[in-house]
Amino acid sequence: MVASRAADEADFLSRKAADEAHAEEIAFAQKVVAHQPDALARALERHSDLERLPFSAEEVEVRFMPDGRLIAMVDSLDFDDMPEQSVTLLQSGKASFKPLARARVLELHRDAICSGAVRVALECLMILPLEAVEVVMQTDLLDPGSGHIEGRPVLYLRVAAQALETIALPRSEPWPLVERLGGHLDWSKRDGFRALNLAAFNIPTESTPDA
Repeated sequence: MVASRAADEADFLSRKAADEAHAEEIAFAQKVVAHQPDALARALERHSDLERLPFSAEEVEVRFMPDGRLIAMVDSLDFDDMPEQSVTLLQSGKASFKPLARARVLELHRDAICSGAVRVALECLMILPLEAVEVVMQTDLLDPGSGHIEGRPVLYLRVAAQALETIALPRSEPWPLVERLGGHLDWSKRDGFRALNLAAFNIPTESTPDA
C-alpha cells in the first residue's frame, strides 16, 4: 500500500513537472514570436551554431536594436589567417607545395568573409521568425594614418528571409552570392578590403548612441 502511494506520488510529480516545462516552452515560444530581445537571444543560444563557427568567424555579437532590427557584428577571419601555399598531389604520391600569389590570397580572404556573412545570416533566419537580419563583418586592417592594425567593418549584408527561398545555396559562390543579395564591400585585387562607414547603414558605432 505504501509502495503504491509512493509510486502514484512520483508519477504525479513527474507529470506535473512535464506540464510545467511544457507551459514554460509555450510561454518562451510566444516571447520569441513577439520578438522580445531576451527570448530571441536565448533562442539563438539554444538552437544556433553561432558559437561554433571557427572556420567562418572568431566571435559573433548579436545586437537587438530599438527599431526591431537584428544586427550580427562578426569578428571574422583576418588576412593572416589565409593559407599562403597550395598543395597538389603528384602522380608519384608526393605532395607539391607552391606559394600562392598575393592576389589569390586576397581573393580567399574576400570569399571567406563573404561566406561567413551568409552563414551567420542563415543561422539567425533559420532559428528566429524574422523577415530579415543584418550582418557586419569586421577584420583587421592597417590604418595608414596611425600605422596601427585594428578591427574595422569591411562588409555589410542585409538578408531577407524571402530572398533565400529563390537562391540555390549549394551551387552559389560566396562573392557573387553576396553581390546578388545586395551586400556592400570595398575590395580590390591589389589592396583587398577597405573599411566601410557603418553610419551609411544606420548602424551605431561605439561613439554613436544606440537610441
